[in-house]
Amino acid sequence: MAARINPTLFDKLVADLDIDGLRDDPKIEAGQVSRTATMRLYPIQKLERFNEAALRATVLRELNWILNTTNLGSIQNLKPYPQVATSVLNYGVPDMAGKLLQRRAVETRAREIKEAIRRFEPRISPQRLDVTATAKDAKPNAVTFVIRADVTSAVMALPVEFKTDVEIDTGAATLRE
Repeated sequence: MAARINPTLFDKLVADLDIDGLRDDPKIEAGQVSRTATMRLYPIQKLERFNEAALRATVLRELNWILNTTNLGSIQNLKPYPQVATSVLNYGVPDMAGKLLQRRAVETRAREIKEAIRRFEPRISPQRLDVTATAKDAKPNAVTFVIRADVTSAVMALPVEFKTDVEIDTGAATLRE
């Protein structure tokens, strides 16, 4: 029998809600919906079937939300408020729309992605997290980052590798395994 993996509190809270379009939609489960739709709709895993694949899917969903949210520090100087800079009020990543044309900006974005994941996705081991830019599998007008990490659960550490394509013009991120 496979080890049981516990879902997140969020997944437990919404698991039994009967909301149209959130369950059993193959497009949602396969991640084939638009960016705006994924911000409104999210797949709900059935709790009795929460397994390694479901854990990967929820981590991917959370990373998608983090990387597609512009943080408060992008529009507000938070130096006088260091507690706010490290709190959920500053959830997301800095706005980089139109700024990923130089190597230094790409390296900065990789560090910002890594810091946001460390801060807002506690299931990913900070010691095993690596974010690097890559030209392999790059999409046109986008910069591709590879996120390698271990997802920790009560049962085991699960190695994952996600690729995220950040559009140069808009800063929108698309994640994939």
